[in-house]
Amino acid sequence: MFRRRRTFPHCPAVIAGFEDRVLLAAVQVNSTPGPRGTVNLTLTGTPDDDLVILRRDANNHVHVSGSQFSWNGRADVSELVFPLVNDLVFNLGAGNDSGIFDAPKGNVTIHDGAEGDAYSNYRMETGPSAAPQRMGSLKATFDHGTAYLVMETIGSSLTIRDININLVSTDSSSVYLGALGTTQLNVTGALKINSPEAVESRDSVSIFAVPAPSGTSSSKAQPRAKVNLGGGTEINLGGGNDYVNMSGAVSSRRRTVLNLGEGDDEVAILHTGAVPNLSDALLIQGPLIVNLGNGMNRMTLSAAEGVNRTRVQGPVTITSGRQADVVQISGTDIRGDLTINMGFSDPIEGLQSPDFVALTASDVAGKTQITAGGPAEVFLGWNPFGSPRSSELRFEKEVNVAIGSGEPRVGSPDGPDVIFNSAQNFTGLASQIIVIYQGNVVADPTQRHLMNAILLFR
Repeated sequence: MFRRRRTFPHCPAVIAGFEDRVLLAAVQVNSTPGPRGTVNLTLTGTPDDDLVILRRDANNHVHVSGSQFSWNGRADVSELVFPLVNDLVFNLGAGNDSGIFDAPKGNVTIHDGAEGDAYSNYRMETGPSAAPQRMGSLKATFDHGTAYLVMETIGSSLTIRDININLVSTDSSSVYLGALGTTQLNVTGALKINSPEAVESRDSVSIFAVPAPSGTSSSKAQPRAKVNLGGGTEINLGGGNDYVNMSGAVSSRRRTVLNLGEGDDEVAILHTGAVPNLSDALLIQGPLIVNLGNGMNRMTLSAAEGVNRTRVQGPVTITSGRQADVVQISGTDIRGDLTINMGFSDPIEGLQSPDFVALTASDVAGKTQITAGGPAEVFLGWNPFGSPRSSELRFEKEVNVAIGSGEPRVGSPDGPDVIFNSAQNFTGLASQIIVIYQGNVVADPTQRHLMNAILLFR
């Protein structure tokens, strides 16, 4: 796009200076020497729409294309070639901007000032080399508009020091972090994604590992696609209707904290791999803390039938607020305590919908506590809306269910066993509840305690 020529009627010298300038808006490229023969690049965009593509060739030369460029103050060109890039900085301004690039050796910094309805679109991939790669930190800040950020390992594995993404005042955002085929994405430090609580935005975060299709030669290779988050994971998405997904062979060490704030939110932590394999599992090695906030929320923690179970090595805490919420846990081994607090379901137009909790085909090694201040539907060993499961549900320590009102159900009419190896405590908080045992329930009746509750067998 051409800039409009400006005139200065009282300053002829300034007029002459503008006459000599190239009128085509160009992305400014500044380069400085980096370590060991690399370069550091800073790309400064125009007020208009910018596209920057950085691709590394087989000789590790980086080709910069996509827009008109002005390099270190020189005349505009449509392509630049540099040695291997060390640090890479994007500052593309206020238009609809896109950056597509191979992972550099050093740090990546993105600051996009998209305004109004503008979008920011950035995609980082590993380059053509099959050798594993390492890079520094990724720090991305998106001010406004709609933000997209994709980071995938495709041809080779990548180890990155840490990731920090700030969604300052965006209308919506989508963040994708994944490994494909036989590659691995390794984050040795912390993964942090933050959107302020006061900002109402539609945010989506997906962390995934997708192996090669079954039957291909690469599907039998090792290692399989995997994402390793080594320094703790913290995702704060603030207000709005938000979505967080972790799927496939994702491993998260230390604490995994998901805060979703106000709005109708969904969290899905799913192992969907098709090949049972010791290295092919979704593993959370520390505590899992999920705060769903107020709204009509849904939380799923599961593994598909016939694959390795999702595993959580620490305690699991799921907290929701007001309005009816859904929590479903299936095909999961939890080595710590399980705490589910559903809050209190507010009436909507005079009707009070119950909260919903279903646990199936899982093993909880610690204590289990399920609480709802209002009406709730609690199913232990059966999910009337889920797929049938062949594995038993086992509780190693005491189970406490305390709800405002409802009929908790234990066991399935024609499903696998529910096994209690310790006490079972059921409490009606606001009114008397009816506890229904059905199917194959293995429990010591002397360890069953009812408070403001009665028991029925079916």
